Amino acid sequence: MSDLFATQAMLDALGQAVLLFTSDNRLLRHNTMAAALFGADLHAIRSEGWAVASQLLQVGIGDTTFTLDDVRRQALASDRPVRFHAVRNGEYLPCWMGTVTDVNSAVHTLISIEMPDWGVVGRVLAATISEMHQTIDSTVGHLNLIQRTLNPDKENPEAVKIARRISGFTRLISIHMKRTDRLLHMVERLEALRTGKLRRQAQLQKQKINLNDLIEDFIETLDEQELLDPETEAQDLRARISVELEGTLLVQGLAKPIRDTLRELVRNAMMYSLRGTPITIKAFARGQMAQLEVIDQGYGIRENDWERVFALYERGRQPQIISEFGYGMALHICLQELATINGKLWFSSDEGVGTTFSVMLPLWQ
Repeated sequence: MSDLFATQAMLDALGQAVLLFTSDNRLLRHNTMAAALFGADLHAIRSEGWAVASQLLQVGIGDTTFTLDDVRRQALASDRPVRFHAVRNGEYLPCWMGTVTDVNSAVHTLISIEMPDWGVVGRVLAATISEMHQTIDSTVGHLNLIQRTLNPDKENPEAVKIARRISGFTRLISIHMKRTDRLLHMVERLEALRTGKLRRQAQLQKQKINLNDLIEDFIETLDEQELLDPETEAQDLRARISVELEGTLLVQGLAKPIRDTLRELVRNAMMYSLRGTPITIKAFARGQMAQLEVIDQGYGIRENDWERVFALYERGRQPQIISEFGYGMALHICLQELATINGKLWFSSDEGVGTTFSVMLPLWQ
């Protein structure tokens, strides 16, 4: 057995994904776990080398100024491997980077990416989230019961005053419970990304989805969904939306991330535009892809806020945006979820004119 084959066989036997780059940034070697982790993107790494790997492994979690090049500089200056963490399509990955010197004294960079077992963490989180959902549902149910039973004697001003005060308290608690429930749903989605659960679902449960039906079902159930924040004034949501579908669009992926993304985009379009202004949902084929657009005539996004749009826990700083309640998580999660099912999300916007969010999904082959 040749030394070359022996080296590759040992790499393929490892439980970590391994990428080995030359000093001139070419991919010299990878193993089977790397092929499983990167999938079709491995072809781009083979072709373009280090630059593509640096884009696919988002090292600066919460700090976009820190890159894979910074980790490499640390590794070259150290006699030990350097520990770092990366995010790929929302999945949290513990990594190591070290250097390898060959017989010709050329220094190569080796990245090993751990494939962690999140089973225990996932079970604890699932149990906690389930318990929290039950607590919230129970609390909201009791609050609604209190509201229905408040019927003071109108001839007793003191009783009316107390009833009004209790009603105010129950409404406030109900608002916080519903906001907490929304936060828990986002934590569930983030947990599915960070632990690789969504990636595994995308690999094992790829579905043929009729995008037309998905959009129409969303519109039909719009009035049943608590789409906007509970403090937002009630309005006829369906009356604001028009739908333009070009042909029957069959896409591949998972229905839930697509539906969740559509809900978040429509929610944002309604929140960040004047009440009654129209919102348009379009879907059409574009080559081998389907494009879905949510178009509003709202406040638009300031150019100096563009980099915050998909950043986790970031929100625009325009007064109209800050005045609406939000966590700064939804669009970041949507971007990562769509990437996991080979989709894309981007936007174009003019301040004071409106915003278009676009989703690209592969057509069913």
